[in-house]
Amino acid sequence: MTWSTTFKQSIANIGHVLLVLMPWRDPVPLTRAWCLWEIFCGISNEGTEVTIQLPNSEEQALENAIRSSYKAVTDTLVRVQAERADAFNPHDKHMIFTAIESWAGGFSAVNQAVKDQLRAWCLQKAVGAVEAMRARGEDSTVAFAGLCGHVGLVLYQFGEHDKAIAFYETALPIYLRTEGEKGRNVAAPYGNLGNAYCSKGEHDKAIAYHEKALAIRVETLGEKHPSTADTYDNLGTVYASKGEYDKAIAFYEKALAIRVEAWGEKHPSTADTYNNLSAAYRNKGEYDKAIEFYEKALAVFVETLGEKHLSTATTYNNLGNTYDSKGEYDKAIALYEKALAVYVETLGEKHPSTAATYNNLGIAYFSKGEYDKAIAYYEKALAIRVETLGETHPSTASTYNNLGNTYDRKGEYDKAIAFYEKALAIYVETLGEKHPSTAMTYNNLGSAYNNKGEYDKAIAFYEKALAAFVETLGEKHPSTAMSYFNIGLLHDKRGDKEQACAYMQRALDGYTSTVGPDHPDTRDAERELRRIRGNDEPVDGGARTGGALGEEENEQKQQEGSGGDDNMTSQDWAVLVLCCPCLVAALPFLCIYSCVKSVCQK
Repeated sequence: MTWSTTFKQSIANIGHVLLVLMPWRDPVPLTRAWCLWEIFCGISNEGTEVTIQLPNSEEQALENAIRSSYKAVTDTLVRVQAERADAFNPHDKHMIFTAIESWAGGFSAVNQAVKDQLRAWCLQKAVGAVEAMRARGEDSTVAFAGLCGHVGLVLYQFGEHDKAIAFYETALPIYLRTEGEKGRNVAAPYGNLGNAYCSKGEHDKAIAYHEKALAIRVETLGEKHPSTADTYDNLGTVYASKGEYDKAIAFYEKALAIRVEAWGEKHPSTADTYNNLSAAYRNKGEYDKAIEFYEKALAVFVETLGEKHLSTATTYNNLGNTYDSKGEYDKAIALYEKALAVYVETLGEKHPSTAATYNNLGIAYFSKGEYDKAIAYYEKALAIRVETLGETHPSTASTYNNLGNTYDRKGEYDKAIAFYEKALAIYVETLGEKHPSTAMTYNNLGSAYNNKGEYDKAIAFYEKALAAFVETLGEKHPSTAMSYFNIGLLHDKRGDKEQACAYMQRALDGYTSTVGPDHPDTRDAERELRRIRGNDEPVDGGARTGGALGEEENEQKQQEGSGGDDNMTSQDWAVLVLCCPCLVAALPFLCIYSCVKSVCQK
């Protein structure tokens, strides 16, 4: 029996580990190798209770920190890195590190176990602080409203959207009563409600709240204030989620101009807007422009926040999506894996952003033809999304769509259709008939019926998809080109060469103008056109599905603070690593929130 097994068994026999966090912002026990090992043994032993306690002074310090910045909890989690722990005796450190490395998951597993426990405890303490004020009869004060706002932001950051909305709605009437409808601090809960409803896929509600916030900000702070920029940014994100990318870009450019003037080029808030502009251009099919803005954002985040920060991870994810769309799959996988490592360590395994990255890894492996690997990643993403976002969320729908694509590619058409129909029902309910994600699902159903030989059903779905793409994305978009491609192939199968050539020419023109003459999709369309005309041998001849719905980790939503004197500046931006359903929606061709990449059903 090894020393590590003996130690773990001893912890199990005791049955209880007490962790005293002091100071709470950077607790000493988390920097000591023996303490971390004891915590991990306690967490990984079924039946062993791990209790976290703070001295009274530290509990008050935690509450004060949450009042001033909702990022306080995340910042503490970022500092948990078992590999940095030390021991007085170098031999002890070597022994513990060797034992950790021999466990499945190694240091990552230790970090995740500790952070999961800390996260649950911090959320409990945050909600408990609100309940304590209510018990003292202080629930009608501005201070209570401010705390509710910040606790809502903490919950929102960890994907608890409905709970966050409840706290925002508790704060709002207090500000309305004390300041009136145009009060400066009323804008904060309006903006936060807008972000939360956007993340739930309720875009019209989100726009209404953000417009209320904007009117107050312009009137009380002026057009050139950073908080006004935050609201422009948030409106851009909602319109991107709706698939209205030109509107989104217009709002992002307004936000960028204000931020550059107020904060300069090398500031996280400026980088947020670079990220958002990139996502919009990516969804329009302008990939090189998207990469240019993402690289600007990444350089700022690495320099100002570091490699292991959530915003850096978000940008890795977004760059991965763009390279995936360009057909550079290995580059995309490397970027997704960088993002995943940060998300699992800081947000935990069961978070929408972690799910988004699993989803994106599935997409990349699907594109490479490694279908079983893709299904495994999609199933991981689906389990997390159903648990954290619910069965009828756009992000859940995107994973159903992706599973459908993969089974379609494997030739299991009935299974594919069942997944597509699940996705379609959710999209129609949450996003409506005329949305790119809904259109992509029509397209995918068309491809499945095409592959089954049910051509009348297939053409009906393809035509629905084409109409929605033209209306929402325009003629010059890769997804519109994909619809022309599929309809062209179907007309060819039915023997109508004239119609087949006409549609395939439109597909070729669309791909050439959006992704360039050297992109695999463009080359496929060119070869198919030659084949239909009788000038070339057949290629694979498969219908294109809407590639997978990947997650743009999204547009960075600007959190509004809680209101009150502790209202946050744009420097206190939130890393909304949600997979903002919004985003899937938005980024249909992925969302964060998402660009749909077209791939040939081979």
